[in-house]
Amino acid sequence: MKDTTTDGSSRRFDLPLPPPPDALRIGPLREGTFRSRLHEPRTAVVLGRWLGAAIVLCFLTGLLSHGLQEPPGWAARPADEPSGGRLPGPPRACT
Repeated sequence: MKDTTTDGSSRRFDLPLPPPPDALRIGPLREGTFRSRLHEPRTAVVLGRWLGAAIVLCFLTGLLSHGLQEPPGWAARPADEPSGGRLPGPPRACT
């Protein structure tokens, strides 16, 4: 007899796996090993949000830097500005 259900799917893959033997539960695999607050799901969520915000910030500053180095044609500044877009420097001392 085959291990199939009425819809044709296999029943073998629906069974839960047995728990591992206690001899294999050593080191970090033991129950209750990670009891620190650093190993809670909320910590992972907070770190993930900060990491996502940092990646978005890096991406946006990269776009800004690229736009400043090679501005598109519609945003190019005219070349005949008298000051060239610079601020005047500090006054020089007369000697």
